[in-house]
Amino acid sequence: MRRERDWSADTQRRKERSGLGVGYFRDRNVRQKFGISADEYAARFEAQGGTCAICGCRISLGIAQPTERAVLDHDHDSGQIRDFLCNRCNPLIGMSQERIDVLLRAAEYLRKHSNAKEVQYGCR
Repeated sequence: MRRERDWSADTQRRKERSGLGVGYFRDRNVRQKFGISADEYAARFEAQGGTCAICGCRISLGIAQPTERAVLDHDHDSGQIRDFLCNRCNPLIGMSQERIDVLLRAAEYLRKHSNAKEVQYGCR
C-alpha cells in the first residue's frame, strides 16, 4: 500500500532547512501577491480590529482553524486591496463573481424563506 505524503510537513522542513524562517516566506508571499510588506499587511489587520469585515467574527493571521483564518480580499480585476475576511465570507464574494446584484438577490431570497422574524448578524 502506498503511503500518502505530508506535503505541509515537507514544506515546513524545507523552510527550516533554508535558514530563512517562516517570516521571510510570509513577507515574500504578501509582497508578490499584494505589493505590500508583511509589516503593512499586519498593520492593516490591526487597524481592522481582528474581525471579518462582513460577518464580524474574530479572525487570526496565525495558524488557526480554517474558518478563523484571515484572508486579505482584493479585486481580481484591478488588484485593489480591500479588507480582511474570514474563510466563510471570502468564498461568498468569489462565488458571486463579485456581483453586487447576485448578493442582494441572495439576501432577499434568505429573507423570503427565513422563519426568523429578524435576521441575525454576526458569528455562529
